[in-house]
Amino acid sequence: MLDSSLQMLVSQSIKTLDSILIDGTLPASERAAVAFKILELAQNITPTVSSDSPSAIAQTQLLSLPKLNFTDPKLFLHLAAYRDSELIPTLKDALKKAHRPEKITFGIVWQFIPGEDEIITEKMQEFPCKMIEIDARQSLGVCWARSLGQRLLHDEDFILQLDSHHRFVEGWDSLLLQQLAQCPSPKPVLSAYTPPYIPPDEIPPGYPCTRLTAHHFDEHGILSFIAGESIASYSEPQLGMFLAGGFIFAPRQFYLDVPYDPFLYFRGEEITLSTRAWTKGWDIFYPHKITIYHYYTRTNAKKHWDINSEWYKLEQKSRERIKKILRITPLELDSLEIYDIGNIRTLEDYQSFCGINFQTQEISETASKGIPTKSVISNS
Repeated sequence: MLDSSLQMLVSQSIKTLDSILIDGTLPASERAAVAFKILELAQNITPTVSSDSPSAIAQTQLLSLPKLNFTDPKLFLHLAAYRDSELIPTLKDALKKAHRPEKITFGIVWQFIPGEDEIITEKMQEFPCKMIEIDARQSLGVCWARSLGQRLLHDEDFILQLDSHHRFVEGWDSLLLQQLAQCPSPKPVLSAYTPPYIPPDEIPPGYPCTRLTAHHFDEHGILSFIAGESIASYSEPQLGMFLAGGFIFAPRQFYLDVPYDPFLYFRGEEITLSTRAWTKGWDIFYPHKITIYHYYTRTNAKKHWDINSEWYKLEQKSRERIKKILRITPLELDSLEIYDIGNIRTLEDYQSFCGINFQTQEISETASKGIPTKSVISNS
């Protein structure tokens, strides 16, 4: 354990980081670089311990996932919402359709324009919310917002990360827990591109649960996914390789092991998160039963890049960072700290498991179908 003075220093560094991330006096393109320095300070003041000391042993033991609470679980429903008129209908539908709504707490990062979005802000007071309110003009993008929202996690047993425009099936919370319990892994996570809905409540027919598949590398060498073949005929979730940022259901430890990288912008969010999670021992599964629907078209929705004139600078820095995370370009003297890939399984093993190659931008036939080349389950 840290002594009291070091605890105060670490606490202060975290508070400073939070203030930098939402500081309106700095240009958006500079905030991430300054915040990085704060992370380095926090790392440098943490004392080192020998591998056989009681403190080191305790830290090693914490890496083991506690026994999952499927009998009386609390759910942390995490949403990063950007001026979204579908936010309130999403919250209402989640509680209305839940089997145990009293066990659900919303963690919301609400990015809004003062004077324009007050109606939504006021209505959120009606829900069991933990909330961070941000002037949308100071937002640094979706990954930054998700990173902030993770800090609202308290004592909940499971996390459900969504966007802010969804509809739910009856008993969705119990269905998610049942499917997670079916996964033959000590560190399971459910994720997929969910079927669509059209506001207010239209569910188009013919959209089953599907695999996530490798689709193409873009002009910057970043891999994108699409929904693949149906898995509705299966009786349990199917082992997968990729995570969808708009739907992740996992034990709370997932957020502690794989904290969201606030220095990424938008594109590349999912492949970096997938790689980091898998190399840290998490096994990804695609759910075989529909629980949630997603609003995809959003033609007139307000987007971050519509009002932030420097968004392209954030995107450019994000691309450079993604290439370092995936080792497409060397790290050199940089350090990614807690946002780097893990050391439980290797990056090379992940690429072999998926049937992809980040360097050559090759996608195997199995990867294009969303099927792993072999069955690999973590023992951690």
